[in-house]
Amino acid sequence: MTVLIPAIVEVWMATPEGVRTSCLDYSTELEYALLKNDRSPFRLKLPRRFDRKLIKLDNIIEIWRGFEPGTLRMDYCGLVRAWKFSDDAGSDYSELYGFSLLDLLRRRIVAYKADTAQATMTDHADDMIKAVVKDNLGSDAIAARNLTSVGGGFTIQADLADGVSITKAFSHKNVLEICREIAAASAQAGTEVFFDIIPTATNTGVGGLAFQFQTFTGQRGSDRTADSDTPVFVGTSWGNLQNGSLESDYSDEVNYGYVLGQGDESSRETAEVTDAGRSGMSIWNRCEGTKDARNTEQGDTAALTGDGNTYLTENMPKFRFGGDVVETPAFRYGRDFFWGDRVTAAYGGYMVDCMISTVTVSRDSEGNEQISARLEVEE
Repeated sequence: MTVLIPAIVEVWMATPEGVRTSCLDYSTELEYALLKNDRSPFRLKLPRRFDRKLIKLDNIIEIWRGFEPGTLRMDYCGLVRAWKFSDDAGSDYSELYGFSLLDLLRRRIVAYKADTAQATMTDHADDMIKAVVKDNLGSDAIAARNLTSVGGGFTIQADLADGVSITKAFSHKNVLEICREIAAASAQAGTEVFFDIIPTATNTGVGGLAFQFQTFTGQRGSDRTADSDTPVFVGTSWGNLQNGSLESDYSDEVNYGYVLGQGDESSRETAEVTDAGRSGMSIWNRCEGTKDARNTEQGDTAALTGDGNTYLTENMPKFRFGGDVVETPAFRYGRDFFWGDRVTAAYGGYMVDCMISTVTVSRDSEGNEQISARLEVEE
């Protein structure tokens, strides 16, 4: 059995304003996950010496990793949303729980009526996602919802126009959910879009860990596929892939959609959308479904069609490749590969470009670390 040298880990707690209050390197257990386009959970177990008076709702937790002094980088940043005080055989301990910064999007809805420019848009997918965030958390939100001057500040990356152009209506939908829907629509049209809130700077002098909302196309991390300048290969031949699977699944496909807008009975607005390529794959393969889109503005056919195309995207056949990445002395998380990197995997006689979509890190009181990383392609 190969023994891997543990990474160097630093854990910091900061106030909700972003001012560091303590180093928590004495934690007895640590777990966190990194998920694409979603809030990612963490759990931190702390012994009796931890000062429980430091706990505040939305304390910021920073987790840094590296392999040599001077190489540490922030691997996770989250907000405390729950805590528990317990004892184990008379020994007191505290546990902190929470989610990554994308939880801020989960806390907002699109608070605009269907007939407003903030609730119905046509734009590049990545820029549309930024516009939704700007309208509901950023500088275009009303004062009570505006985060630009909270803590160290909240900014939004400039528009890049990298995603495909889509039309979408989303009045009163959850902001995180609609951002995920927009990203899915862009992926269906050929360009994958990812988004995240990135900690940008710590300035304890004036107080505040600054946050910036950013979008990424192609992959959340770096392009490390076979055609890139710095390729990374994963497969059983390299000893860094286990539990692979390659699957095609048409079980729940919808490729012809009837979209239902405002109105009742015979006066209800409708639109029809189809993916002719998919429905024509077999003489039996016209698969129909309905989409309720009554939140769209009356008369807005483009918005109805946009909701319909998103519906078809959500009900595509599934082409899946997956496998578990295994660390080796020459292939370490945080040094040789990172969450969100796109790499090339060899499996079942195929070469597949796929993304490291999920990483889970756990660490015990002895410094023993377990890394679980998942490769994924789903089209």
